[in-house]
Amino acid sequence: MLSAFLHLLVRCRLRFGAAAASALVLALTVFAASPGAHAWLHADADHGCHHAQPTEDDAGCVVFQFAGGITTPAPQIPLVVPAARQPQTESPAEARLRLVSPRYLRQPERGPPGRI
Repeated sequence: MLSAFLHLLVRCRLRFGAAAASALVLALTVFAASPGAHAWLHADADHGCHHAQPTEDDAGCVVFQFAGGITTPAPQIPLVVPAARQPQTESPAEARLRLVSPRYLRQPERGPPGRI
């Protein structure tokens, strides 16, 4: 009984988190697309974020960062390649060919067409 309740609680928590994340993305999209809504968002702060072109003051605006996208470079990870090993003694190549006869003269899927 208790494990079923905890399972239900975890599922509800995950669903709430997913709904909150999608609502945040939707709100940021609306604020980025509508200059009026973006100006309303910054009604109390006069830092010039609602201009058509971004300025230096807009660097901290989450809406401009969301609309422009943030790309971070991949970290440079050094790759250590092990030294190549040389065999101690080289084995002689076998000069004899081993031929095997085919199982079929023509493979079943590649045979002549059947009569209709």
